[in-house]
Amino acid sequence: MTVETDPQQANAEPPAKTPLTYEELADVVDLSLWAGQLLMQYGAESLRVEETIHRLGTALGCDWMDIFVSSNDIAVTTISGLDFRTKIRRVIGTGVNMTIVSGVSRLSRRVEAGELDRFQVRTELERIATAKHHYPRWLVVPMVGLACAAFSRLFGGDWAVFGVTFVAASLALIVRQELTQRHFNPLLVTTVTAFVAGLLASSA
Repeated sequence: MTVETDPQQANAEPPAKTPLTYEELADVVDLSLWAGQLLMQYGAESLRVEETIHRLGTALGCDWMDIFVSSNDIAVTTISGLDFRTKIRRVIGTGVNMTIVSGVSRLSRRVEAGELDRFQVRTELERIATAKHHYPRWLVVPMVGLACAAFSRLFGGDWAVFGVTFVAASLALIVRQELTQRHFNPLLVTTVTAFVAGLLASSA
């Protein structure tokens, strides 16, 4: 049995999205920026931030989103019908929390699949934003120190180098945590952390 398909139906474009109201568009912008802010704050790369914001915004009804990501802020322009809205959000404080990063990424895909509306997205983002770190700082510091020291052994260092690397990396991470907690500029945090690690390692 052969089923014939109308060529016009086969080549038909998907129906256009219904334009969002001003309030709906503003809410979608806020939700998308919030998701991007969480990603940037907790260790996601800029490409993932852009992709997630775009996926979330278009899934919630926007026709298109243009995103600009810098080291400490995100700018988004959203388009829906004949309306557009541009908003910038500053990202204060950075760290690493893969629980939050993966949670936001999974959320954007659920929205893309049509499982959640914008009200449910807000509830989910509130839940994700309050998620705690799996590991306390006192445990993270020595583990990072051991990881860096292990790399020194892999690159041919002896046990003395292993010990120096462990101390330098651990103290540098403490400096990084303290600066991040006080909301210093991310570029300054990276520079000072690298300087402290290099100074300690070279003075040993």
